[in-house]
Amino acid sequence: MPQLIIYCDESTQKGKFYSNFYGGALFEARVKDQLELRLQSAKGKCLGEMKWEKISEYNEDDYRGFIDAIMDLVRDNLLKIRVMFTHNIHVSLHKSDESLKYSKLYYQFVKHAFGLRYCNPDRSQTFHISLFLDQFPHTPARFIEFQTYMSSLSELKDFRSAHITISKDNIIDVVSGHHIILQAVDVVLGAIQFKLNDKHLEKLPGQLIRGKRT
Repeated sequence: MPQLIIYCDESTQKGKFYSNFYGGALFEARVKDQLELRLQSAKGKCLGEMKWEKISEYNEDDYRGFIDAIMDLVRDNLLKIRVMFTHNIHVSLHKSDESLKYSKLYYQFVKHAFGLRYCNPDRSQTFHISLFLDQFPHTPARFIEFQTYMSSLSELKDFRSAHITISKDNIIDVVSGHHIILQAVDVVLGAIQFKLNDKHLEKLPGQLIRGKRT
């Protein structure tokens, strides 16, 4: 039974220029242990969770090694990473209900970002997709609604014809500290939103130069 896994994360719901950053890492379930081993080995001296906001002048080299390992996995065709974001000219998104915006943007991200409709060209088997999301930011009842909404992707014509299925039970929220692949998504996503929103140019209040972390 072919199975694909997607780890998903989101960042910066309202940035200076770009907002609503959604990222994901897709891979075949059979290589999960291999990916985790390579990423864990690349952490160097870093302890605990790898996160973009934890990078400093003291651990920069270790994070460079970690990011190199991520890109090596992409190069080796073991991992696919996609990032989606909105430009702030689309102000209507910021005025909608936050929980609905979260669900709608995740729906579009999973639907389009990885080309899932093309992952099963001979259609001789059914591909099962599992979604692992960083902790769901709303109530448990809302998460059940989210699972139902996301699993409805399976009913789309393109997904049905390609034998792609996403069941409610395979949509899970997790603690990122326990999932090194999700941490990889966080670091890549954080770097992109940081650069696109010119955070690398920001100065400390009352200072003429940028901070060391910047």
